[in-house]
Amino acid sequence: MTTEPPEEFTQWLNTKKIYLVDFEHLDGSHLSVISKPTWSMVHKHADGSPAQAIGVLETSPDGCTGRITTEHLAGSIEVTVIAPVSPSAVASRTFTINVLAHPPVTARSPTFRISQHRNGPIH
Repeated sequence: MTTEPPEEFTQWLNTKKIYLVDFEHLDGSHLSVISKPTWSMVHKHADGSPAQAIGVLETSPDGCTGRITTEHLAGSIEVTVIAPVSPSAVASRTFTINVLAHPPVTARSPTFRISQHRNGPIH
């Protein structure tokens, strides 16, 4: 049995991102899911202590897509998706979303200029 490293994602404060779950066998072929996957979340402050809500989860009708909307608190969200793949077996995957403040913009903002020209071609 192989163990894959845990997946980690970064999401900025007050943003929305969509996460898609793909169910695959070890050989890469598609794994059939017999009922809707279940998503669960555990929220933690930046210091690791438990938090009430760092983000909100919405799932699609088939349960294979989840949209996480982050709030104003930094920390991490551990998301676990569990899906029945047969009457006696389930597939599960856990990933972490690190919720951070967006880094300050250091580059100069792009400019938009309008100029007037005398009778020239329009491209």
